[in-house]
Amino acid sequence: MKFVTALVTLAAGLAITGTAHANSDSLFTVGVGTALGVNQSSSLGGSVETSFTSEISLKFKALHVLGVEFAYAPTDSDDEGQPLVFDGAFRASGLLYLVPTYPVTFYLKGGLSSGKITELFDIDAPSVSYHTGAGLDVHIGDNLVMGLEYLLLIPGLNGVKQTFTSYANEEIKRFQRRGVGEEVAAAPTPEISDYISANNFRITVSARWYF
Repeated sequence: MKFVTALVTLAAGLAITGTAHANSDSLFTVGVGTALGVNQSSSLGGSVETSFTSEISLKFKALHVLGVEFAYAPTDSDDEGQPLVFDGAFRASGLLYLVPTYPVTFYLKGGLSSGKITELFDIDAPSVSYHTGAGLDVHIGDNLVMGLEYLLLIPGLNGVKQTFTSYANEEIKRFQRRGVGEEVAAAPTPEISDYISANNFRITVSARWYF
């Protein structure tokens, strides 16, 4: 909760000091925003889960082409107990604005998500997952920006290693049973599409105020 408190405090501080010295198209600017959307992910068994998502965030932009964003999505979980984790409540992302035009900008985005703030920058932690994608910002007036974003959700290294280890153990058990004359059906072989798939995504619309 310290992360959330810091995020809200900073956002409030920016709003209070708000005779804006910068706007959404300044060389250096900070934006406070919120987003609503949908998360979808598929399990190794093939079942697809869809859920509502909402978040608050801070975005730092520099030189029109670079950005860093920190977000908190209270509706998202780290899917504790599941073999694969696709998203988490805490998110840190880097942005590259390929088309930094005004009033419409297009950017690429990538980063880390985690259900635990203490694990956010540990790429091998159990609750960490990855995201990459693109977005479109439309500047409305000097300070307000509306956005649309698509992110591909990718499970973390820890979950991938666990599923491959589990598969290997099941195969060893199957061969051992065959050795004593017992037939056991083979476990489904893990495939790239189990981990990187268009079925695993996050789509959001956002509103952001820049200072």
